[in-house]
Amino acid sequence: MIASVSKAIGILQLLAKEDGQAVSLSRICEQTGLHKSTASHLLATLVEENMVEHVSRRDGYRIGYGTFLLTRFGSYQHKISEVARPVLRWLSKKTGQSTLICVLCDQKRIRIDAVVADFPLEPKKENIFVEDACDSATGLILVANLPEYQRMPYVYAWSKDDNDEAQIRSALEDAEKRGYAECTKITDGVRHGGVAVPLFKAKKCVAALGLAYFDGDGKKYLPHMLIAAKEISRRLDFSEEV
Repeated sequence: MIASVSKAIGILQLLAKEDGQAVSLSRICEQTGLHKSTASHLLATLVEENMVEHVSRRDGYRIGYGTFLLTRFGSYQHKISEVARPVLRWLSKKTGQSTLICVLCDQKRIRIDAVVADFPLEPKKENIFVEDACDSATGLILVANLPEYQRMPYVYAWSKDDNDEAQIRSALEDAEKRGYAECTKITDGVRHGGVAVPLFKAKKCVAALGLAYFDGDGKKYLPHMLIAAKEISRRLDFSEEV
């Protein structure tokens, strides 16, 4: 058991040095000296615990959001965060609301960065925050912009029956067409919620820009959000590291 822990730590240390870039299984084995089957078993456990993210069979693995949750410090997928943060600050200042950047991982919506206004965005103000994708506007717009074959697992997971599935599919298609998603709640008679728009790199949705509002109408912030999203997407296109 101790040997396995040591080997798993070795994998994490290797991935941590790659600054968020994916590492193939063959290279992990080469760098750590582990047999392929041993590395695969350890990686499967680390992925299950969100310490490692399986990007794809070709690209391999990268450090997972779970490592950042251990300390609530740092920024998961920080390359996107670094590109977006100046615009995130501008949007928060312009609207007076909290703004955030989110990505998808394992059917979770991961908040990788946020600029918090005077009121609390979440009970905790750490940059990284995890919740089910279906519970937020950012999660919905991210799923809405997935290819159909990647979107369906979310639809099935969220559906209670066939009628529910049809409604969810329709809602996601509508969000993709109009270019934004909104989730609202009413607490003590006050309407609040979030509105989100997609962020693109090379015409592929890679993240979502969100805004949390507490004054009743999220759509009035859309013009500024679309300006911000266009600028962030432009910067992402010119960033080779994201």
